[in-house]
Amino acid sequence: MSAVAPPLSLLHHHRLRDLKIEKPKNYKGTSLHLSPQKSHFSLPQQIKSLCQSNDLNKALKLLQHEAKTVERSSTDMVAAMGILLQASGNKKEIDIGRKLHELVCGATLFKDDFFLNTSIITMYANCGFPLDSRFVFDQLSVKDLCLWNALVSGFVRNGLWFGGRRISTTGGKT
Repeated sequence: MSAVAPPLSLLHHHRLRDLKIEKPKNYKGTSLHLSPQKSHFSLPQQIKSLCQSNDLNKALKLLQHEAKTVERSSTDMVAAMGILLQASGNKKEIDIGRKLHELVCGATLFKDDFFLNTSIITMYANCGFPLDSRFVFDQLSVKDLCLWNALVSGFVRNGLWFGGRRISTTGGKT
């Protein structure tokens, strides 16, 4: 189940509400200093909000930063990566998708995740690179029905009808 991000106006409202007004020590002036507190939104909600506002580069940087920390649970990271992979495929942002693919491959925790691998295969196909999706598919040691479906539908979506049919009938053997 994927998390649903709040509307951007609500997100903006919460950011304003989360500003804590504090007076710096030894300050004798009359103006106040605003400092943001930690966001109350989950990582998938933050990524989805950034994707909806077409800021995929910022979403990728946030994921790269979060991948270095151990504060997030792996389910949050998998969901957030899946959201960004889907958005980069839908918007044909192959560079973002490739960088995210490198991030997934670099993290031993995520490289064998079926959901992420299916999302990577679908992203390459949506961006018009079905042969790259085939390369990812061939590198996997265990293949399930979702992976097969993503690969075949990616070939068909890109007009490679016979390639998709050959994969589905021969089991991927050429």
